[in-house]
Amino acid sequence: QNFLNAGLGGHNYCRNPDGRESRPWCYTTDPHARWEFCDVPDAFSACLQNEVPHAVQIQAAIPCYIDGPTPSGPLVKFKEECGETGDNSTYGSICSRACCNAAEQAAMRCPTDPTYRDQYAQYVMDVQWTMLQHECTTCRVYQQFFDNAHVMGSIGGPAVVSFVGTTGFKVLLVAACIILVLLLAIVCVLVRFIYARKNYNLQTADVEGGVSDSDEDEFE
Repeated sequence: QNFLNAGLGGHNYCRNPDGRESRPWCYTTDPHARWEFCDVPDAFSACLQNEVPHAVQIQAAIPCYIDGPTPSGPLVKFKEECGETGDNSTYGSICSRACCNAAEQAAMRCPTDPTYRDQYAQYVMDVQWTMLQHECTTCRVYQQFFDNAHVMGSIGGPAVVSFVGTTGFKVLLVAACIILVLLLAIVCVLVRFIYARKNYNLQTADVEGGVSDSDEDEFE
């Protein structure tokens, strides 16, 4: 009844009229869960055709981050619901349904935002590894990451997967990058030295050849 002109039709099926959720939902009779997502293969497959453009328009109108005295937007909500990551994280926040819902909302709007997509990508990485550390891998928006991590775990064991998400691993990764840069610099210096040495030898040979020619002329 809040969306009389949204073209919802005369049915009471799962829907997403305001576009705030990632897929259709409905209210439940469970006193502990006011609403839940509907298990449908396609986000709008059960909706009328005229519902889709309306929801898409609303989604497109909401930016990733809305600046102001009190910042808002999907990115802000994402960080509020999931909270701290890594060693400072809490199971209740990072593994909550609210965190996963906010992650899905941010995933629809932030990856293409030219201003905040890097900040979003970094936080997503931290959230994914933190969820993996807490062994809560039911958030569908990160299912591909969890599947890949599962393969990694089957090869190296859970200890490897757990270590990859720690601060120690990030420090080692930065150190490896620094070492790689130093090695490249050393290679460049060696190449320049070899090139300079080669030119010096050629110039020396030319000078010695010129001296020999002069001696022969004087002898004649």
